[in-house]
Amino acid sequence: MTESLGRGISPENPLVIGSVKGNVGHLEGAAGICGLIKMVLCLQHKEILPNINLDTPNPMIRLEKIPASVPSEVTQWHPVNGKPRIAGISSFGFSGTNAHVILS
Repeated sequence: MTESLGRGISPENPLVIGSVKGNVGHLEGAAGICGLIKMVLCLQHKEILPNINLDTPNPMIRLEKIPASVPSEVTQWHPVNGKPRIAGISSFGFSGTNAHVILS
């Protein structure tokens, strides 16, 4: 997946990590639908929403080495080099069901 979707990730254009858990808690299958709805709205409004209730990321996770970022404020989401905006959503259910979706 890195070869197909990870190209162009750099400190100037990091992988942005988000979550709905801070908004809605553990909702099992419904969390996946919430993530899908959130991402469709982000794509439509061309904005990345912040992660609420996150004051300090785990210092053991070296986000700058990936490079990745965890947004703390609303950020404009512009296409990079004319490429479409792409988002991945993962949802893990209590039953062990995993769902992964790529949106553009």
